Amino acid sequence: MGYYADKSGNLNTSIPITWQATYLRNGYLTVWMANNYTVDYFNARATTSSGWGNGTDYYSTNGNRDGANYSQSTAHDITLNIYSAMSQKLSNFSNIIKSPQEAGATWQRTQANGSHNTNDKSVLNGMESNPTGGGYMDRSDCNPFDYPWISVYNDKFWLPSSYEIYSTSVSSSSSTNGLWQVNNSNLRNPASSTPYHPNSSNTSTNSFLRSGNSFTSSTPTQIATAGSNMYTGTSSLAGVRPACHISLEYLANLIGYEYGITASISSGGADKATVDKTIDGYYTGYQPTFTYTSSTNYYIDSITISTDPIEIYESYESTFRSNSGYQYKCYRDTNKVIVVLTNLTKELNIVGTYATLWSISSLNEALVLQSNTDYTRENYFDTTVQIVAEFSQNQNVQFTLDGVTVKLYGNNSSGKITLPSGSVDYAHNIFEHTVVIEFTNLPNGPHTCTIDHYVGTTASINATFSGGSGTIEMYKDENGVQLVIMRPDTGLYVESFDMDGYQIAADYYRAEVFGIGSALQVRYTAKDSTNVFVVELESIFDNVNINFNLSSLKPSYKVPPASSGGASVTGTVVTAGIGGEARIVGNDIANGDDNDTVTFVALAYSNYVFVGWVDASDESEIISTSTTAVLTRDQVNGKIIKALFAPANQNSQTNGTLDDPLNGADII
Repeated sequence: MGYYADKSGNLNTSIPITWQATYLRNGYLTVWMANNYTVDYFNARATTSSGWGNGTDYYSTNGNRDGANYSQSTAHDITLNIYSAMSQKLSNFSNIIKSPQEAGATWQRTQANGSHNTNDKSVLNGMESNPTGGGYMDRSDCNPFDYPWISVYNDKFWLPSSYEIYSTSVSSSSSTNGLWQVNNSNLRNPASSTPYHPNSSNTSTNSFLRSGNSFTSSTPTQIATAGSNMYTGTSSLAGVRPACHISLEYLANLIGYEYGITASISSGGADKATVDKTIDGYYTGYQPTFTYTSSTNYYIDSITISTDPIEIYESYESTFRSNSGYQYKCYRDTNKVIVVLTNLTKELNIVGTYATLWSISSLNEALVLQSNTDYTRENYFDTTVQIVAEFSQNQNVQFTLDGVTVKLYGNNSSGKITLPSGSVDYAHNIFEHTVVIEFTNLPNGPHTCTIDHYVGTTASINATFSGGSGTIEMYKDENGVQLVIMRPDTGLYVESFDMDGYQIAADYYRAEVFGIGSALQVRYTAKDSTNVFVVELESIFDNVNINFNLSSLKPSYKVPPASSGGASVTGTVVTAGIGGEARIVGNDIANGDDNDTVTFVALAYSNYVFVGWVDASDESEIISTSTTAVLTRDQVNGKIIKALFAPANQNSQTNGTLDDPLNGADII
């Protein structure tokens, strides 16, 4: 940077001036002249007596001599003159070279006193010499507008201080030194080098720093030939070797290089994501930024820069990563991905791809997702999703999240599952014909969920029918009991069913059969008012095959007999006399405790009234006169409980369909 010019200002382009790059901060490169530009006295102006030798700086304020005062020194003047000479010969030089103030080099203005030793004096820290005390003290009255202590802060060229070169604990044997971390071999001028402007043929390879030295107030610090620090009087000869800050941004704009940069979304993604940029197609600044923003329910899946796949960090990156021809940062911020580039040396093409953030579907036509279901995640970092679905059949529900299947039992449940991307909490609730599934603490990233009904058993159940038409449903209740529901079409009934080679006649309202087929316990329930037939299976240990034999003849159901061993049956049933219907709701009386209860509901037809509940084997004693009676197992086990009705007279109250507490629903 620049060429040798003699003292008359004549330029010699055969002698270039070389510089060392020493520091990079905030887009400003600090460079230091590699050789001494000239050799001179630190201060050749003030020559007085009183113990101060030839060349001593005698600048004084408040009665104090200021010793090795750089801002009042000849070395400072020479440094400024070097800049003036070069700026006259180099176009735009004054804009490329920035003062510490223009470069925001606050570390120069605020560097601590004592960067090499306790009393190291830099003109930037507002210190002055105290000859009487043999050191330096704070100048509380130091005003930068009255005294030139901080003049270097506005200089284009300046001499380094001990803070930049030596720091606090360095010796001549250290490999790197000071703020700049310059190695010793580069601290000095080459021994054979001749300064551009020698003084009286002096070719000293030592060079001045702008810092004072604690030995005495009249001694500035020097860099010795070997790279170690030393001190000398202000009247000694040494090299003047300035440093400066270069604005890389201004230099880039001045040189005018432009690297074409394109930024886009992968094909077909215009409504899935967008990209904003701080520049319009070309790099003319220092750090162009590109912001990829995904639409709701999508996320930015990948970033590619000129065919290089770039890792997307999950949070802000504090440092740049390097690739051939550029450096970059790439990180997520909610539903955005930020790409920052720097130090480009080639054309670049940035492409962002998108993907679905959350996908939910139902695999069963009887399980319908509600249109207002809140299962859309707003951004990549959302942690909660709620799914609402309606089912037309009371079957068990399961979900599969990212390949992990969970079966939901009963009306509500909760738990934690482990996905490939991390753990997630789930909870579910069923009310009426609606199921709500909620996921919380979802790991960041995309997720896929399907919901379905399931047959809740490890062994398979194959259910068929013959002799007519109808439908079969299967589900598992909250206690793990497998239910197979046969619904014959109108006018058809289950006459019997075959299970694993055994035929079981449908003779009873409710019966329990032990030790047949591949289930240890089998129960069935028949409806006397409808043609619904339910088989309950427990402790299935192998595959089960069931075939329902249908007939148009309605069976005449009986009360199960008392247990007599073998394929025995027990329980209770309900029947109705002329004039109404009776229904039963409750526990498994055949296998319950004496205190268990069962509910009987009576419904009178028009022009009839309900009389009361009786034991069908002895109708003379009324058990209860309530249309809804709650009876214990001890009262009903092994019995037929009958609802009695009588014709209504003109003053009687009658039950109609509006009085039906079950609203006409079938109770199994």
